[in-house]
Amino acid sequence: MQSIIRNITIFVNTSNRTIFMAARIKCNVFNLLFRLFSFLADKTGVGLFEFPVHSAQAEIHDRMAQRKGSWEKSVSSLKTVLQLGGYVVPVIVITKHNVNQISETLHFIHSLACKRIMLNRYNIGGKGCDHPLDISADANELRQAFATANALSDELGLRLTSNVCSPICLLNPKDYPNIGFGHCSFNVLRRPVTLDINGNIRLCNHSPVVAGNIYEQYSRTLSIEDPIIRSLQIKSLIL
Repeated sequence: MQSIIRNITIFVNTSNRTIFMAARIKCNVFNLLFRLFSFLADKTGVGLFEFPVHSAQAEIHDRMAQRKGSWEKSVSSLKTVLQLGGYVVPVIVITKHNVNQISETLHFIHSLACKRIMLNRYNIGGKGCDHPLDISADANELRQAFATANALSDELGLRLTSNVCSPICLLNPKDYPNIGFGHCSFNVLRRPVTLDINGNIRLCNHSPVVAGNIYEQYSRTLSIEDPIIRSLQIKSLIL
């Protein structure tokens, strides 16, 4: 979900299970979700919902998510939010498992009435660190996938963005003019600051460096001049 508070965009990552907890409640699930989304829109400014759709094939998506039934829940949640009037952005993470099905996946998402899609390369982390070559698509596979997506952007009228930063030597944005590429800024106010459920703050979701914790250290508004933020900026430059 995306919320804009005091002119700062905040991203909140949630599990699909959050939405499907409603299925366990003996009431009208649709009405419950409608009230939930109305509350989020009115009270927090939430206006955008992201759902992973890594493949048009449930088996491939579930293998990547390592949870059977994940694809079905994600697609169902996506359709429900669209029906409620929410703005949905499906997310495709490209790995060896789905890199050769990009055309099929984009056509499938297009059939769901979604025009904006996030297309990200797999950023190694978590359990993937143990066997990265088994998960990551190689350079040629990535370039072919992005070339396919770039061509389909015109054909299907899609707005594609790649929000996981990629080295230009791997994916040169000039080769894919129909895809918007995100890059990290040295300005902390323009970075995707991440706040996790434990209160830890990182300047980027892909950085392991913790700037501080709102429960333990902050009784005032964070600013760019905060010593912890300044320290993290220096660490980021070193990294």
